[in-house]
Amino acid sequence: MIWQKETQHDQKFVIKPIESVVTSAVLTPITYNLIEFCTHYYYTHLQDVLATAVPSFARKSLKLNSSIVAQRGQHAQLQALTQAQKNVVLTAQQRKNFHIHLLHGITGSGKTRCYLELMQNILDQSGNILLMVPEINLTPQLLDQIKQLVGAKLFVYHSQLTPKKRFDCFNVALSGVEGCIFLTTRSGIFLPIQNLKLIIVDEEHDSSYKQQEGPFRYHAKDLAIKLAQLHDCPCILGSATPSLKMIARAFDGQILYSKLDARATGQPLPDFRIQPGPRATWTEPLSFQLLKEVRDTLLAEHQVLFYLNRRGYVPRLFCPDCKESLLCQSCLTPFVYHLDKEQLNCHHCGKCSQVPTACPSCQHLLVPLGFGTERLAEFLRQTFPSYPVFVVDTDHLTTHKQVTEELAAIRKEKAALIIGTQMIGKGHDWPLVKLAVLLISAHHLEHDLNEQVAQQIVQAAGRCGRHVPGVALIPLSHDQESIPSSLNALVAHDYAAYSNQLLLVKKKEGLPPFGHQAKILFRCIDLSSMLAALREMKRKLLSSSCQGPFLDYPMKRGSYWQAYLLIQCVSRIERKQLLDKFQELVAQDLLLKKMMRSVDIDPTG
Repeated sequence: MIWQKETQHDQKFVIKPIESVVTSAVLTPITYNLIEFCTHYYYTHLQDVLATAVPSFARKSLKLNSSIVAQRGQHAQLQALTQAQKNVVLTAQQRKNFHIHLLHGITGSGKTRCYLELMQNILDQSGNILLMVPEINLTPQLLDQIKQLVGAKLFVYHSQLTPKKRFDCFNVALSGVEGCIFLTTRSGIFLPIQNLKLIIVDEEHDSSYKQQEGPFRYHAKDLAIKLAQLHDCPCILGSATPSLKMIARAFDGQILYSKLDARATGQPLPDFRIQPGPRATWTEPLSFQLLKEVRDTLLAEHQVLFYLNRRGYVPRLFCPDCKESLLCQSCLTPFVYHLDKEQLNCHHCGKCSQVPTACPSCQHLLVPLGFGTERLAEFLRQTFPSYPVFVVDTDHLTTHKQVTEELAAIRKEKAALIIGTQMIGKGHDWPLVKLAVLLISAHHLEHDLNEQVAQQIVQAAGRCGRHVPGVALIPLSHDQESIPSSLNALVAHDYAAYSNQLLLVKKKEGLPPFGHQAKILFRCIDLSSMLAALREMKRKLLSSSCQGPFLDYPMKRGSYWQAYLLIQCVSRIERKQLLDKFQELVAQDLLLKKMMRSVDIDPTG
């Protein structure tokens, strides 16, 4: 691939002539600039960025396919805007050029309805729109809503589509067609869309926008903001639980901020309660009092939602004699027991293993610790055999078609039990869900109620009570007096107060969003030599802003150990200076030069 012309070159390289042009340009000037930005900001080699930005199917000698058929709008009547929604839309439409607009709307407040109104305005002007969602599973319901827009030509782009369909969508974007909506996940940020007039990032807080693996670790939300700047168009960021980074910028007046603090249906937010009781165990996942609440809800022909962010049957098998869990030897993380497959699975590297009858070291009987969605489903089917149980997680729903069918089946049922991981907390609207039971780990509730856990609590609770008065319960095995103040803020539906508390802590400690981090990751077969080299590297950097080395999580991948240095600075300029110095030092160190390494800019998002 020809990237740019050079008037001068190193004489030791032989310049070969171009024999023929295999394919026409696959980049627009703006996409080119975005890729250039990525190589510098994320400290990534150009070829690694290109491998992500220009998919393999777009690099082949294939002709532009103009026969792709867009999904068309049905010209249905949109639901009337509430006054609060009208105010948001009017505020957003006042500025046509680049700006960031944070739309903070409580669950069920109708953020999507605002998106639709803004998109219709752009479509009427023949502009193109990029609408980003964190998960593929959100696309079916969004598709139904977008099809209500007059004249909408809709193209979907995500990793579960066939290469042919993704190639067609890529080429449509490149062709310069107008009046289109491109509904995409993270990878769609590099679509070469022309005449882009609006970018919307739904659920902007979601960690799925962050690429966590490989040499090119970008954040699609940050790149969406950069892309909007390059196109000089608005970037709307929507969430019921905005990221601390965006809330801090909104509170400082750096970006436009709007809030929807009432549900579009007129229903209040669910009655949030802490449910005291015994600690949940593998044998008794739910207390007797909790089961009574579930029973009463089912008898009233409503649905009960269980949020449990642990897949499988048992999260770990533990030996009381050795005081150790069964670990995957490839990455040294606990194996998860799956009853339906009758095997141990590693949720990090995918390795599988047979279930031992006893501890491999001492032959003591293994003890199950905790429970996952599979065990909870078994328990609920035994306790309430007359009611259907749906499990919404990536073990049970592996394809886009399965997700669509399962969500449709849930909407058709009356009284039912729904179990889900983070998948259920993203945009779903189930009218009959009256009770939500949030099974959050005691460790997180009592010691580490971080931003991600708080967002999961609010989002999962927000699935209930949208059309009927609802209740959200958090079982806790401690007295009411021991509840952390930060949890009290969430129970009171005051996410802003929770955010303020956490921002004060972050500011005091100089952590993001008030500091800037970079994680320099290394992989090596010899752990001791790698750690020794990293300690020497840290000494040479001569900066208190460099911390470590630390073992990564997981600390091992196959035969390779993983460790990192953490750079934490007060400014991006200082971080860049340290990273530049680091690269110079690596070039002089033969051992580090041979190691696999990558730089993760803004590792926490």
